[in-house]
Amino acid sequence: MKILFTGFKPFLDNVENTSETLVKSLIENGYKGQVFEVAYRVIDEYFSSVGQKTFDFIISFGLASSRKEISIEQYAFNRVSVDTEDSLGFLPSGPYIAEKGKYRETSVIDARKLVDKLKEAGIDSYVSKDAGSYLCNYIYYTSLRITEGRALFIHLPQEGAGFNHLFYERAAKIIMAYVIYLLDNSKQISLN
Repeated sequence: MKILFTGFKPFLDNVENTSETLVKSLIENGYKGQVFEVAYRVIDEYFSSVGQKTFDFIISFGLASSRKEISIEQYAFNRVSVDTEDSLGFLPSGPYIAEKGKYRETSVIDARKLVDKLKEAGIDSYVSKDAGSYLCNYIYYTSLRITEGRALFIHLPQEGAGFNHLFYERAAKIIMAYVIYLLDNSKQISLN
């Protein structure tokens, strides 16, 4: 099974991005990953170049420095911020990611069940119903569209206060194992 892990480089006032550290570590351990500039064009160019059927599943990570636990995003919405430039200085002109796209996209993975699995492993987490309107939501919405729902987005707190890259690696491997189990058994069980 081909799974892509994605993360982001630092952005705005953040000098480090937990998702970058995690994805680079996963790449060093032999997993397929990509760390993106916090830029709309970079994400679009990457997915255009690799094609829609390249990956069986995409697991994206992003930094949510104000959050105190890992949050599994339930939804991605067809919206972008028209108030905040990306790292290349681009400011979207309209409020939609896809002019004729669905209002909301959802993963084939039940976020509540995934949170239960993480909690069973001693990892505090919760379901979030709003990935924001910046690049995290953008990559999630885009990933869900091109994989027909075979994507997840996970927001990570900033490293420190009990969180470090080993903790996040452990969480990422639990998430990956759960996704693989569900997809391998998708004919016998319902994904949602």
